[in-house]
Amino acid sequence: MSASLPTRALWVVAALAVPLCAATASAWTALGVADDPLVRLPGTQPADGVVLEGPGQCMNCHDNYDPNVDVGFHWRGSMMAQALRDPLFWASVTVAAQDSIWAVGRPNAADLCLRCHTPEGWLGGRSDPSNGSGFTGSDHDGVSCAGCHKLYDPFFEDTYTGVREGSDWVGYWDESGASSTPSAAAALTTWTADGIEASTVEFFNGNGFYDGSNQPVSPGWTDHGGGQYFASSTAERRASFADANANHGQLYSRHHKSRYFCASCHDVSNAVLANLAFDGTTPNDGTTVLPTESQPAYSYGHIERTFSEFMLSDYGSGPGAAGRGVFDPI
Repeated sequence: MSASLPTRALWVVAALAVPLCAATASAWTALGVADDPLVRLPGTQPADGVVLEGPGQCMNCHDNYDPNVDVGFHWRGSMMAQALRDPLFWASVTVAAQDSIWAVGRPNAADLCLRCHTPEGWLGGRSDPSNGSGFTGSDHDGVSCAGCHKLYDPFFEDTYTGVREGSDWVGYWDESGASSTPSAAAALTTWTADGIEASTVEFFNGNGFYDGSNQPVSPGWTDHGGGQYFASSTAERRASFADANANHGQLYSRHHKSRYFCASCHDVSNAVLANLAFDGTTPNDGTTVLPTESQPAYSYGHIERTFSEFMLSDYGSGPGAAGRGVFDPI
């Protein structure tokens, strides 16, 4: 699956970038994305060393057995797989970088686009520079298997106790207890693993993001939209079945059955606008908490509100569909 950007996409980027470079090449000073407070979002950071495998290994088992049902076949034709090959996306990234240079003196706002369109490349630290020139290999496979199946629930404590999305374990969560692998026991195992992962998450200021009760230190941070990844450093894949028979380690994840899972990328906010007053803040100062680290993502810099619109609809506000079923089989 791995491939470089299509020629058409490169022409689009080049056509838009040439006049931009000519006009602004000497007008801005580079700042590494990792050190830029304007684009900082909570969660796992590229410097944390989490490595996402490309989809090739997954396809050994999850493809080429029945095109009617196998997930590999459907994924390869999906917009997720093409997320970093879409020429319209790259045109938008170019405009975002241009506007970012004009507004704040550097193109790093484009990184907010790249983090959702290639989790593997972003977590691997290859989104800097923010023109995408550092991406390689399976980075170009967009949102692939590990990009979803290594995510853990940033609100794992409240999900586990039933506070966040309810405690109807049988009716809502479909945990009947009929399996030889009870879901409740599997959920406890995952809760423990999530707690270990969460203990490593830090604010931009270097302090721990969670308190001793597994709650975010910032009580106003109640939403992880806009591409806020919380990615596991271990090899286990998280998914929605406790009794799956896989050839790799696995963890049962209520998060992957939850409406909130989709919010990770499908509510898009502009962190630059939220953090603008904190430009110049340096990492690890021990005190500063950025607005993006203390507010829900839906409250600032509206760009796309797919998930928010769902939550305010009859589907999201009642006991009906959780959202994922409409878009399965991915």
